[in-house]
Amino acid sequence: VFSIKNNDGLSVAEEASRYISNMAPSFTFIHLPDADYAGHSSGWDSSEQLTALTKVDEAIGKIIQAVETSYA
Repeated sequence: VFSIKNNDGLSVAEEASRYISNMAPSFTFIHLPDADYAGHSSGWDSSEQLTALTKVDEAIGKIIQAVETSYA
């Protein structure tokens, strides 16, 4: 399965979490683009990139919750 809906990591995490919950895959690659995009557009270690990393952290939390629920 390959899917690109938008460039927002939280939206990606929500879609990935639904996929994990419904399909329980044995392997999943998830790209959370926020920090990468912010780094390219605003500079590495910029305040924009650090803010983006906060969103990425929240997105990872959503994915971890889906994995824990699906594979418990």
